[in-house]
Amino acid sequence: MTAGQPLTEILPAAQVAELINNVVKALRAFHMYLPNNPIYQRATENVRAAFTPIWAAVDQLALTVAETDFVWEEQVVYHQPAKGESLAWGLFKDGMRSLTIRRGAEEEELTRFLETVNQARYLAADAGDDLLTLLWQQEFQFIQYHLDGAPVFMHVGIGGVYYLDQHVGAHHLVQRGPEGVDQLMR
Repeated sequence: MTAGQPLTEILPAAQVAELINNVVKALRAFHMYLPNNPIYQRATENVRAAFTPIWAAVDQLALTVAETDFVWEEQVVYHQPAKGESLAWGLFKDGMRSLTIRRGAEEEELTRFLETVNQARYLAADAGDDLLTLLWQQEFQFIQYHLDGAPVFMHVGIGGVYYLDQHVGAHHLVQRGPEGVDQLMR
């Protein structure tokens, strides 16, 4: 990339949109087929292939998660107004406001990310987990997400308040002691 040159001149937004469309198709395939099915495997390969032009231009893809859109470099690269079908809505309603995918995520983590998103989409209303808890359990190295700033989980117990806090896409279990002092637990 040339210094000062806008990313959209190096990487057309249409290629980012194509990647997102492949991701959405893969989500559908992951819901309908098992990992040993050729359609599931083809969807996985299509997503990996769609990253090739992305990684030729940048080392990470930072998306803003809006209610029904993904925005990259101030351009809408995914729009699905039907919230029940919208990947963006599924992430947004659970508090995700940005998603950053780094080079290398397409090898293993992206598949786990999509499987986790699918799992969360079909959880029972009274399930103990939600999308963000399930993502946190994955401990991604190449995928980061930022939340809307609210604690993800809170529990009042012996020794103080425990909560799951987010910072730069990682979650940390924190204990707030009786003095109001936070101590990182994990």
